[in-house]
Amino acid sequence: MSRKISNILVICAMVVIFPLLIIGTTFAAYYSINATAKVSFYVANANSTEQSTANEAGAKMGVVYNNKETTEDFEITNSHVKQITLRPTGKGYTFVGWFNGTAEEYENAVEKEYIEVENGVLTATLSKYKNLLAIYNLDQYAVSYNYNADPEDTADYTTATPAGGATQYKYGATLPTLNYTHYTFNGWNVNGKLYKKATFDKAETYELTATTENGAWTEHAKVTVTYVVGETETQEVIGYVADNPALKDAKAASTSPAAVGKRWAWVDSNNNEVKTASANIRVTLKDIALTYKVNVVNGEDIAYTGASKTFKYDAVNALADLYNNANFTTAYAFWKIGSFTYNGTEYNSATALQTAIQFANPDADTEVSVTANVKKYFTNVTVTAVELGSYNGVDFSGKVYNAEHAEVPGDSIASTASTTEVAEWLLLGGHYYSDAAAQNEIFLSNIHVETAGSEYACEVDPEVETINDLIAVLYAEIGLNDADTLAITKIILQYE
Repeated sequence: MSRKISNILVICAMVVIFPLLIIGTTFAAYYSINATAKVSFYVANANSTEQSTANEAGAKMGVVYNNKETTEDFEITNSHVKQITLRPTGKGYTFVGWFNGTAEEYENAVEKEYIEVENGVLTATLSKYKNLLAIYNLDQYAVSYNYNADPEDTADYTTATPAGGATQYKYGATLPTLNYTHYTFNGWNVNGKLYKKATFDKAETYELTATTENGAWTEHAKVTVTYVVGETETQEVIGYVADNPALKDAKAASTSPAAVGKRWAWVDSNNNEVKTASANIRVTLKDIALTYKVNVVNGEDIAYTGASKTFKYDAVNALADLYNNANFTTAYAFWKIGSFTYNGTEYNSATALQTAIQFANPDADTEVSVTANVKKYFTNVTVTAVELGSYNGVDFSGKVYNAEHAEVPGDSIASTASTTEVAEWLLLGGHYYSDAAAQNEIFLSNIHVETAGSEYACEVDPEVETINDLIAVLYAEIGLNDADTLAITKIILQYE
C-alpha cells in the first residue's frame, strides 16, 4: 500500500474516533452526576401521644425501597437519572399519598397536592424530587355496642355506650372494660376475635359485642364442698373461691345434740376444723371440744403483760399460768396475784376459774374477760440490822462462795447492812459459806420484825426462798394489815 493511501486511512480514522471519544466522555460525565432525595413520614390526623399509643399497640408506617422495608426517615443518593420505586406499607396507618416537599411545606400548603401515582407506588427519576413526604392517617374507627347488661342474664342486652367508652377510636386506644363481680372481662368480640384495644384490620365501622356465649367473660372459679354426715355424702357449690365462702351450719346438719362440752363441726381429713373454703374440699361432721378464750382486764394497781389464754373444754388446769406473778406488773414492792373476778365472783384458783367459765358457757365457743386482783403486802420493807450466826463454833464471816468454793466478789453481807436488797439477797438460792473443808449453804434461821409499834421474833422455815414467801409467813403469824409498814430489825443467819 502506498504511503499516500495510508495517510488517507489514518486521517479518516481520526475523523471518526475523536468525535466518538468526545461523545462517550460527555455521556459518562452526565450519568455520573449524583442526586439525593430525602424520604420522610408524616401523620396527618394524629398527635405524638396518639402515635405513641398506636405504635405501642403494633402500628407502623414503612416504605419499601430496593426490596427492603424502612420505617424511619431515610435518604437515597445515586445517579440523578436513576429511576427509583417507592412502595408504602402500614399497619394501623393508612397511606394517603406522596407530597413533593417537607413537612413544614405540607402543613403550610392551602391545597394539599399529591404526586400522581398508581396504588400508592411512586416511580420516578431520582433528580425529580428533593424531598418526598409519605403522608399517612392513623386508622380511626366508628363503633357501636351490643352487650349483656348482666353476664348471668343472657337475654338482657343493651346498646348503651359503657362507662368510660366512646363512639370513635384511633388505632391502639383502650376500649372500655365491662366489670362485673365474679367475672373477668376478656374483651369485645369483633368478627370472632376479642379486642381490648382498637387494633382492627381496617378503618371502618365496627359493632362491639360482649356476651357469655362469645367469650367476652370468664366466670371465676367456684368452691364445691362434699359434706359427709354418717354414711351420707352430698355435694354443694357454696360460692366463689375469691370470697372464701362459709360452710353450712354444722349444728343444723346433725340429727342429735352434741355431748357435754362439745359442739358439732366440719373437719377435714387431718381432723382440723373447717369453717370456710377457698378450694374444693371434703368435710365430715364431728363433735369437738368447745374452745374458750380468756382475756385479762387490768385490775386496780395491777397490769397484765401476758397473752390471752385459749383452752379446750377437756383441758386440765388450763389457766394455771394466769396466776403467775411474772405475767403482771404493779406499784407494790411485795405482792402476789390474788384472784380473778369473772361475772362478779372472785376465784382464787385456776381450776375454780376454768370451771366457772365452762359452766357459764356450755354450748358454744366463747370469748370471756376476767379482771385481775392483786394481793398487796407491804409497800416498804427495811432491814435495820443483821446478826451473823455460827455453826459448830465457827462464826459466819460474811463472805459468800459459790458451789465451787470460789469467793463471789461483791456478794458478801455485812452486819451493818440495812437495805431492802439485803433482805432479797438473803433468800436467793445458791449462796454458800465455805470453811475451806466443805460447802455450807446459808439459810435464814430467825427474824425479828417490828410493825405497828410492836416487835416480833419468828422462826423461819429454811424452805422459804423468796421475799414474798417470807412476808406471807409473817402475815400469817403476826396478822398484819396490807397498809402496815414492815421493819426488819434483826436477821439471824445460819449455815449448815
